[in-house]
Amino acid sequence: MCELLDKWMCGHLATLWESAPEIPLRDRLRRIIERAWPSVVLLGLGIALPMLPVFTGAEQAAQSVRITLIVAAIVAVATGGVNVAEQVSSSLDKHIPAANKSE
Repeated sequence: MCELLDKWMCGHLATLWESAPEIPLRDRLRRIIERAWPSVVLLGLGIALPMLPVFTGAEQAAQSVRITLIVAAIVAVATGGVNVAEQVSSSLDKHIPAANKSE
């Protein structure tokens, strides 16, 4: 590890690059999909959930859910640490019209 840091600090980036292990394409794709999947789900739900009948006549609540889930999708891409189920549940609890909530 110290050798790698020494190469980096001395500016021997070509040597450092050559000593890096080769990562197979399949592993790289798997990592990309694992990181992007929560964002895709949040984005899809941000588009689909406001179209549900529960938001009929509550355009402001529908827009709030849409914006919240799309922002969560962006944060998920940037950080990779957003729990989809908790985010959707939290968003719906805050924005679903009170008259349509089941008791």
